[in-house]
Amino acid sequence: MAQHLAEHWIWQNSAGVLTFAPLAKEPDLSALMQQGQFLEKRIALLRTSSLPAGYEPCLVSDWANDLRAGAFGILEPKEKCELAQWNQLDLALIPGVAFDQFGRRLGKGKGFYDRVLVPFSGLKIGVCFDEQMVKPSLIPMEPHDIHMDWILTPSMLMEVNV
Repeated sequence: MAQHLAEHWIWQNSAGVLTFAPLAKEPDLSALMQQGQFLEKRIALLRTSSLPAGYEPCLVSDWANDLRAGAFGILEPKEKCELAQWNQLDLALIPGVAFDQFGRRLGKGKGFYDRVLVPFSGLKIGVCFDEQMVKPSLIPMEPHDIHMDWILTPSMLMEVNV
């Protein structure tokens, strides 16, 4: 899965990547993120904050030592990690429960990424396993829902149909 992204112009041209620390049933791209650090990419994860969205992006320079368990046991940057500005990030990797070919994303029902990504203007890639790709009629959409630009699975990196 990571190889599809690593070989693509999207990854090669990105300077700042917002990513996620995977939960047990989510794809793990941490090895690629560690490689990205050696390529001098800014790698950021979200950290709990008092901002209205509840989270802020923070730069991670050492994947093994800069993360701690945060809300719900999800790894997030430690307090020592520098705050990233949204304009420093041009690519966001976003997990989900399900995606469709039109870039619609089904999350866990709380609108987390829909709120957090409001100030983000870069490319959004939905990250999932192949079996999480579903028929478009199965994903309900509301006006505030954020669409993905691309979908990454173990078998493909696909630009969405718009």
